[in-house]
Amino acid sequence: MSGDGVHMWVAGSHVMTPVGFRVHSMTWLKRIVMGLLEYQTLFDLASNLLLFEHNVVAKMDPQDGRIIETYHDKGGKLTSDVSQMITLSDGRCAVGSYSADFIVLLDLQ
Repeated sequence: MSGDGVHMWVAGSHVMTPVGFRVHSMTWLKRIVMGLLEYQTLFDLASNLLLFEHNVVAKMDPQDGRIIETYHDKGGKLTSDVSQMITLSDGRCAVGSYSADFIVLLDLQ
């Protein structure tokens, strides 16, 4: 839930590059590459060639799914692999990640 107790935060990461969209549609190629490469190599390849670092958190109305506002971090300068955002009791927001070893604190007031 967001700090107002009414809306919810929805977080996400990454936007595919044009190459990423092309490869995504080629199921046969993905199967071959996944069979040949180790996980870390595949992850590094995808991170560098197929995805732009772009993190976004949207404040949404849970009743109708309407987006109230969004916060973007194009280029991943502040956040990395955003997984969630919660509003703390002091009004700041904590942004979590599924890969980073840190939490970003934001003062949105």
